[in-house]
Amino acid sequence: ATVTHFNDGRPSIASVVASCSKSFLGAGSDFLTEISVQYPTKNRRAIEHIVDMKNITVNLLGKFYKNTSGVKPAKIIYYRDGVSINQFETIILEELYGIQEACTSLETCYKPKISIVVC
Repeated sequence: ATVTHFNDGRPSIASVVASCSKSFLGAGSDFLTEISVQYPTKNRRAIEHIVDMKNITVNLLGKFYKNTSGVKPAKIIYYRDGVSINQFETIILEELYGIQEACTSLETCYKPKISIVVC
């Protein structure tokens, strides 16, 4: 996942890509994408974290479920790019919370293990 910013007043673009295979990146794996436009709030140039992470994750999990004949992932590995050290904790906590909320909104007891890799 990443957020791309522009210096000319345009909104930021958040994008998330997911593997849609029962085995991680297995042969014949499909990839799903979700893209979200993020408008900065008053007095801010850009929003660094992915604001709509819950809805993005709900959409990706729904597509995964459909493409794998009703299987939900037991583990989620979340790769995040473009996080500066001074924003690391805020961004990771906000986005992790969105992923967790998405999972429990689909099924109260659905709590897959989530690993986060920041590159």
